[in-house]
Amino acid sequence: MRDAYSECFCRVHRPGSPLAAFTVPAGRRAVVRSLVYSGYLTTSAAIFLQIAGFYVYAALPPGATFGGNVDMYQVAYVNEVVALDATAQAGDVWAAVSGYLLTDEPGAAYAGEPGELEPLAPWRQPGDLADESVFP
Repeated sequence: MRDAYSECFCRVHRPGSPLAAFTVPAGRRAVVRSLVYSGYLTTSAAIFLQIAGFYVYAALPPGATFGGNVDMYQVAYVNEVVALDATAQAGDVWAAVSGYLLTDEPGAAYAGEPGELEPLAPWRQPGDLADESVFP
């Protein structure tokens, strides 16, 4: 990781603004760290966060006035979308998603598909320490 930038990926205000979305640019990966939301004088509200097409957070806050801060570690890779939406029957709902936009250097991590786990070395029984392939 050469460069890391703190970033507000998207904000939404309901009623009024459309769904907010951020597409991760080439050479970067986004680490979503925080979702904050608040509402005032709403009769019914909902907040939804989607990353790469998967819902990672949904809230149906109780009451007419509310607020929340959700701490998370979610990763979006190149060309994946971080999308935020909120609904309100009446009143106002605000929401924002922030985190870090990191330089994604080739070869810095496992070169497989995003989200794919790196294969593990063969498992050894405890006591196999004399094996020369482990300790030459």
